[in-house]
Amino acid sequence: MDNPLGLKAHHVTARVRNIDAIVAWYSDVLGLRLADRGERLGGAMQFATLTMPGYAISFVQLASPVTEVKPGQAFVPVWVHPVFSAPDPDKLYRYLDERGVRLATHGPKPEHVQTFLVYDCEGNELEIVPEESIIDAMRGAKVRA
Repeated sequence: MDNPLGLKAHHVTARVRNIDAIVAWYSDVLGLRLADRGERLGGAMQFATLTMPGYAISFVQLASPVTEVKPGQAFVPVWVHPVFSAPDPDKLYRYLDERGVRLATHGPKPEHVQTFLVYDCEGNELEIVPEESIIDAMRGAKVRA
């Protein structure tokens, strides 16, 4: 199948209840490497990024969960969005914008877009980042957010 936009899978982000337990499980059970960890929004959100060759998984834990989940219950993440890298995010942004696709940037739209959000027909969020090392691109998106 042809891929005319040159998109490649980059990473996925999911919301979790207990970021410490998640980091331990993905590290111990699946052997992923903790590449980045911290907080944003004045501590209201903690994040961790775990990597494997060619892909990353990011997790966020919010200080105020939207739904209460009891121990032992299955937890369905509230926020999950796939992230794709593109060779020229600014060019892709203009291409999609010209076609009327709903887009957003992290903060005010810069002169040259490096990361941006795309919303599908049901409002599901996708993210586009520059084609570079996975963890470097994610750190850059955090700086621009």
